[in-house]
Amino acid sequence: EVQLALLLHGFDAVDAELQALAREAGIAELIVLRADRTTSLGANLNRLVEATDGEIVAKFDDDDLYGQHYLADASFALDYSGAELVGKEARYLYLEAIDATVLQNPHREHRWADLVGGPTMVGHRSTWVSTPFEDRTLGEDTAFQRAVLSAGGGIYSADRYNFIQMRSARADHTWSIGDERILANGTVHGFGRADSHVLL
Repeated sequence: EVQLALLLHGFDAVDAELQALAREAGIAELIVLRADRTTSLGANLNRLVEATDGEIVAKFDDDDLYGQHYLADASFALDYSGAELVGKEARYLYLEAIDATVLQNPHREHRWADLVGGPTMVGHRSTWVSTPFEDRTLGEDTAFQRAVLSAGGGIYSADRYNFIQMRSARADHTWSIGDERILANGTVHGFGRADSHVLL
């Protein structure tokens, strides 16, 4: 059973429409929270954790793509690794500016890690409650993971599949130094978005 907690940060939407979309997606329970733009991402994430009651909590990024088996695979990884937190250090990233899918850190899957991708963090509820996010908007994911490690917890990097990190082309320019670094430190899997290969 999946419970979705959604926080509208600095914008609003009609609850009935959101509930209808959730039902269409097969989500039985939707919790809607609201916050103004002055609140930090860390504070908002803590509110989302508090609003849920599941044994496993997963952080989702609204602009990235997750496969239909993402949650099941992450839950299995939590079980077989015995880690407090799992995620993906090896992962696919889509560069919209050049319409290419890049594989990052292929050697960093199925192993213990110091840091996994923020949009891929999945952990036991006790992990999120005992090491809450700092009240900040930049670096909150990294600080959270450092706190998990400092408390003696383990972080495990699972496989590379069922997730694509999206890097959109910005309106003012379509290429950036960040894109060049991604290409320099990754492997181009192919041109176009590799949904059929990655989102199993």
